Amino acid sequence: MSWQKINTVGFVPGDVPRPRIGHTMTAVENKIFMFGGSVDGMPSNELWILEIGETENRWINTKGKVTGKAPSPRYLHNALYSKHLDRIIFLGGVADDIDLHVLEPNYPDRLAWSSPSGSGRIPSYRNSFFY
Repeated sequence: MSWQKINTVGFVPGDVPRPRIGHTMTAVENKIFMFGGSVDGMPSNELWILEIGETENRWINTKGKVTGKAPSPRYLHNALYSKHLDRIIFLGGVADDIDLHVLEPNYPDRLAWSSPSGSGRIPSYRNSFFY
């Protein structure tokens, strides 16, 4: 195993994500979904996709391309991909809510947010990173 720098296309302002900390990056097949983080000291709910190709890699800004209600801006949250459900699941972090949020990651066919309901006690506030 070795590290390799990934070059991307589209280095035009607005075509690549701004620098951030406390975000999540979740791999699904040939795409990496980057969500949230602290951007210029403010929580974000931006969703970007890094599409890994055979000859080139590119960032995709999903603004206006996702249905459903996006989670509130957050950083230091958790995310995982369930292959069985074909969903990315987000929880917690520093945010206005600690609700569970789910993303259907089938870009470009279907990219949709949802917040499943459930019963029982809601987990207490938590974040996933320590400085």
